[in-house]
Amino acid sequence: MSDKIDRRHFMRRSGQLAIGGLLGSLMLNAHAEDGFTVDSASEGQCATCRYWGGVRKVSEDGKTITTQSLGWCNNPKSMSFQKMTPPDFGPMKFWTRWDALT
Repeated sequence: MSDKIDRRHFMRRSGQLAIGGLLGSLMLNAHAEDGFTVDSASEGQCATCRYWGGVRKVSEDGKTITTQSLGWCNNPKSMSFQKMTPPDFGPMKFWTRWDALT
């Protein structure tokens, strides 16, 4: 009888964890759609740098950049080279304006 109770408890907890994971994922996706906004005129910040490898999109009016994640720094001159950085990280000494902003 103890095996049945343990098995039922395990199955119930597994179901709860699966549902919790699904709900958590849905909440994160809903939040990720909002993104993080950076002024496209900003200088020295990762989101406006040509070498930053994060998910980003320029607004239709070109005034803001919306990012969805951290990004890889691909600038070999940067102290953050091959490291994950947030979009608003900076100011960076070896920053170069992203081509999509010119």
